[in-house]
Amino acid sequence: MGPAGPMATAATPDDCLRAGRLTDLTLQIAAMPDGVTRDYFAGVVASRAARPDEGAARLSQALPALRLTRGPRLAEALYDLTYDDVLLGRYAGAAQAEAELNAPDLLATLDPVRRQDALDDAGIWRLLAGTPPMHVAVDGPTRAPLRRTLLGIDAVPVEAGGITADWIIDSGANLSVLTVSMAQRLGVAPFPETLHDRSGSTGLENTIRVGVVPRLRIGTAVVTDVPVLIFDDQALAIHMPKGTVVLNATIGYPVLRALGTVRLSRRFGFVAYETLTPRRRDSVALGVFGLMPTVSIAYAGTPVTGSLDSGANRTALGVSFAALIDRRGGDVSPTTRTTGGAGGTATSQGLRLRSATFRIGARDVTLRDLFVPSAASGAITDVMDGNFGQDLWDGLDGPVFDFDTGRFWLE
Repeated sequence: MGPAGPMATAATPDDCLRAGRLTDLTLQIAAMPDGVTRDYFAGVVASRAARPDEGAARLSQALPALRLTRGPRLAEALYDLTYDDVLLGRYAGAAQAEAELNAPDLLATLDPVRRQDALDDAGIWRLLAGTPPMHVAVDGPTRAPLRRTLLGIDAVPVEAGGITADWIIDSGANLSVLTVSMAQRLGVAPFPETLHDRSGSTGLENTIRVGVVPRLRIGTAVVTDVPVLIFDDQALAIHMPKGTVVLNATIGYPVLRALGTVRLSRRFGFVAYETLTPRRRDSVALGVFGLMPTVSIAYAGTPVTGSLDSGANRTALGVSFAALIDRRGGDVSPTTRTTGGAGGTATSQGLRLRSATFRIGARDVTLRDLFVPSAASGAITDVMDGNFGQDLWDGLDGPVFDFDTGRFWLE
């Protein structure tokens, strides 16, 4: 996305899209005549605002004309359509869109992170092509206790395969995740094919299998036909001074989004599927990048766009964030940071930023001891201004993800 700066008045719709200025782009769309250009831009905006029904419909209308000229617009449309279809449970459609996107001339127009997404994920949707859409059955608000793990991230008890265990709540996970040993305990048989995937938080490559959990229960909510990625146990082992923690089970973004609303509250625990009062003044828009939720907040009066990762205990700023830092104030120093995630740990060179204050709706949040990488690593922070972790709401009651209305706020 890159750090936001003043948008030139002569910016084209493609300029706005590249800069992540969806509000500016929406204003331009309103003045466009009906046709393929309007369908394309309206579809992309809807997709990235996490409105997959609308996004898929508009992009599908635009595709025949975009195929005649090929190029960057076709690649953008196919990328967004892929993940719209995943969220709608249309895995065969996602496999078809991503297979078309994997043509070399189209891949070459994408940034390296999304190019890798397209290469890594195509096999997943192909394997899931015959799987029914995920479904949630719940009569009303559901609650479950929140438990803070040794890693400083939250987990919730989930029942699956007759076994109740703590699952990490990871909005930054494209799909839910199991270790091989946990999949065996739950009776989840993976598809025979082995795939390779790259971790969004570390950029490390992993060997994975794909499976489907027939049924899991969170509180009173029952979720069926849940796709999962299955990793070797050692790939999800985090080594700490007090011992090794294995991330045996993780609830990913698609399940959280399917629950409609999710609150991670120190007072009330995990709360989902509740009717919430609209919070426009002190909330921000909740979008999506592939299968990771995003927010646009402000730093020093400048809009920044970042992913929301409840599975990360600390925020990691993006390569682009360095342009926003005032080095003259003595608030930064060179440093090395080791990040843990799927596949192990990755070490990066960069800057230590002692503190930064972000504006989230009507609330200011100050984060301390932040890391700004000096070079791209294949992680989400290559294309986002930051990957915001649980330190964004430490000291508060917790975050609210209102997927129904596309808003996010802190309580």
